[in-house]
Amino acid sequence: MIPERTIPFVMLAAILTLVVGCGSGTSTQSSAGQSPAAPAPEVKVQNGEAAAIPDDFPKDVPLYKAMDVLSVTTLTGGKTYVIQGSTPDAFEQVDMSMKHDAEANGWQEPATGNSVRDTKMSVRNYSKEGRTLNITLFQQDANTVINISTNGT
Repeated sequence: MIPERTIPFVMLAAILTLVVGCGSGTSTQSSAGQSPAAPAPEVKVQNGEAAAIPDDFPKDVPLYKAMDVLSVTTLTGGKTYVIQGSTPDAFEQVDMSMKHDAEANGWQEPATGNSVRDTKMSVRNYSKEGRTLNITLFQQDANTVINISTNGT
């Protein structure tokens, strides 16, 4: 069981992973030899009842059908999304469903998902056409917490 206070840290790690990975791998230099400052991405956060999946959320990113959306974070600079939800459905059921739906939508998992031994936690990383998809699941009390983060459109 993961304490509730660790949820923000999991979300922060997911956001940082995507923000760092959003770059194209190239850098431009000004004539003075310095890199121009990139504009900071606009961050939009919705929590609780106000949290809703954005209309422009990529249609090929799986969303668990019985998930209650708890939080939605959007970084507009790279079209990065972080969705956090919860469901009373069994951890194993959610894990297999998310894996199936990701693969059915063409996402490639370069390695088998990682599970933390002797816990109910799964981390799956996928890629597709230069985009990334990270799905982290963990058991918290009687619920399965679902974190989905993706970048690109």
